[in-house]
Amino acid sequence: MPIDWDLTDRGKLDNDDYVVRYNIGNDPYYSWYDSEGTWVGSSMMMKDYANLPAPVNKIISSNYKGYTVSSANMEYWKDRSAYEIELKGSGDIVKLLLDANGNILKQKKKPI
Repeated sequence: MPIDWDLTDRGKLDNDDYVVRYNIGNDPYYSWYDSEGTWVGSSMMMKDYANLPAPVNKIISSNYKGYTVSSANMEYWKDRSAYEIELKGSGDIVKLLLDANGNILKQKKKPI
């Protein structure tokens, strides 16, 4: 599961941490635990981008015209949840972390 750890502020995993992969229905999930078994966070890969909340889709369509969603994950950690979205444009890739209301929490951009 490609997670952009800088976006989530979780801190990177080290060799003593654990990753668990499982399905709930047909949806793949990943959960991370530290070396003491404390839950760090979870992520669900979204297969159908139409299931993103309407405010998230609105921000993407209004602020990123010409970009397409290449991946979307629902992220859960501590007391927060957010959507990690990767968008591809003609010359760059944008990664966004948005809350369910469409507020951009973090953004990264790099050339292709």
